[in-house]
Amino acid sequence: MPFPDDQIKFAQNAADQTHSGVLKFLSSKQGKGSVAWATANTLSAVVFSAVVIVTVVLGVIFRIGSQVAALFLETLGEVRNDNASGLNSVIAAALGDLLGVEISADSIPQGGQGAANIPRMVAVGGLLHDLLGAEFGGAGTPDGVDGAKAARAFTGFNVNFSAGASIIGILGEMSSLGYFKEFREVGESVAENLGLGRLHRGALKPLVDTLVTKPYTRQLLAKYRQTRLSPDQYVHYSIAGKLDIDTLKTHLSEAGYTDADIVILQDLLAKRLDVSSMAQLERAGRQTRDASIATLGLQGYAPVDADGLLVAQQLARDSALQAAYIGEAYSLARNRHLSESEFQGVLDSITMPESEKQLWAQRLSLHLLHPGKRISIAQLAYLGERNQITDVEVEAWVEAEGYDASDAGLISLYVLGKELDFSAAEAKKAAVAAKAAATAAAKAAAAAAKANPPATG
Repeated sequence: MPFPDDQIKFAQNAADQTHSGVLKFLSSKQGKGSVAWATANTLSAVVFSAVVIVTVVLGVIFRIGSQVAALFLETLGEVRNDNASGLNSVIAAALGDLLGVEISADSIPQGGQGAANIPRMVAVGGLLHDLLGAEFGGAGTPDGVDGAKAARAFTGFNVNFSAGASIIGILGEMSSLGYFKEFREVGESVAENLGLGRLHRGALKPLVDTLVTKPYTRQLLAKYRQTRLSPDQYVHYSIAGKLDIDTLKTHLSEAGYTDADIVILQDLLAKRLDVSSMAQLERAGRQTRDASIATLGLQGYAPVDADGLLVAQQLARDSALQAAYIGEAYSLARNRHLSESEFQGVLDSITMPESEKQLWAQRLSLHLLHPGKRISIAQLAYLGERNQITDVEVEAWVEAEGYDASDAGLISLYVLGKELDFSAAEAKKAAVAAKAAATAAAKAAAAAAKANPPATG
């Protein structure tokens, strides 16, 4: 077995330090040079040999121990694989006694090495989950779940589990004549790994809280009455004149506040006017801007932010008034009581973005170019009776109103006192449509010719 170089260097370093230390010691005692060198060489050789021997011994022990441990674990694995059915019988018997149910070893897969044990794990875990699900009522419909019944079942499960673990420990030790004293650890280990104690405490907590903790808390509170109002409630009651300042300080001092902090609390917890109310007071001349800023400062606003809030309130009010003013001017202009230039003058007198002014002007132009009002059918009939309207004008009115051919005939009869020639009307419409199509085609051809002029030689 080759000796590692790093261990040789370690031994040499220890020997060199021993040699140097001995020479310095003997020189300080005025020892002779030859004797000192001989002593130092001897002791350094002893240290070097000791380090090498200890390193070799530890290495041999570790090598032998690792081989023995590996052999033991391989043997244990082989034993478990060769006796899988027996191991399943032990698992089934132990779980059956601990859980209080009948478990067959045949229902547990044989298992094996590595991933081959996963089916066994799934089967054993499934047995426990199925058992608890059936006990807690989770195997039925949602309406069948009963929390109180499930809690009682879980308590019974834990009592039965603890009794089974104790019985296994006692019977195991008795049947082995005292040689096997650790059977009780089977139940303890299973209970610890499953967390049964913690889970049972969680199951009992609602019962204890409802029947012990909460009623007892109410009784103690009713007897000793140690609950106090909050600081803001005391301050508000004092501001209302229902609590004198000394009593207020007594209550707040019981909460741990100093006299200086009590004064601060009175300012901070007093209810203040909101921004809108203070802006209205300013407009009415009942409050100055500085007073409003100071009030907002007690609510946590910096002076610049407080002033900005008040300005924003006024701007919002101005915007609402401007919108109403523009709306009234727009209504007058749309009804021809105000000219476009006069409406534009109204827009220019108001501080607003140019894009908004442009939109208002375009909106008015749209209605002026395409008026939406026409004479009524009664007025049309009145004009027809006095021969003040022609067939063409009636047809235009009917078409603009969107009536179909049948209604158009009735209106013509009602207004002009004669029936409408439907075939002539349809022919006229077709001629108008053809003319419009021809005009559009001519415009398209002219545009195409302009975009692609002919090449000149």
